[in-house]
Amino acid sequence: MNCMQFSALVVLLLFALVNVNAKGIPCKKYIITKEGERCNQISGFAEKKQYYLRMKDLLQYNPALDCENELEPGTIVCVEYDSDTPMDPPNKAYRIRRGDTCEKIARRLKTTPAVIQNYNPNDIRCDLVKKQVGHVIHYQKDGDYEPTITENSELVSIDGY
Repeated sequence: MNCMQFSALVVLLLFALVNVNAKGIPCKKYIITKEGERCNQISGFAEKKQYYLRMKDLLQYNPALDCENELEPGTIVCVEYDSDTPMDPPNKAYRIRRGDTCEKIARRLKTTPAVIQNYNPNDIRCDLVKKQVGHVIHYQKDGDYEPTITENSELVSIDGY
């Protein structure tokens, strides 16, 4: 049994052992990373891939990913958002105030500036936040930004195998 098959088995066993309540980002398709994989290998299009994913979407579906470094082997990465599954709890809105910085907003929302920016790619840029007073951004009230895998989620691979 290879590492990917073992990881998929572990995920399936977790569903069998625990009544999963959907939290975080609902995921329709996901991968489980292997040794040495990076975000730029996951995003994009390749003929053998079973999904197409822009880098912006990769970060929005997985806002806690550290794309500056290699990903840890065995990391579950959502590659297709499940718009049919509502988030539980639904995300909340925050209006940017005068004097806010990404760091202040992150502390207030109990997360990091990178997560806020990744989760809101069209709504906030940390380097311009002082000019974005009044803009609305979204966040997970429970602080759970990990993808939610359910029994309906499909395990796919980067290379189509």
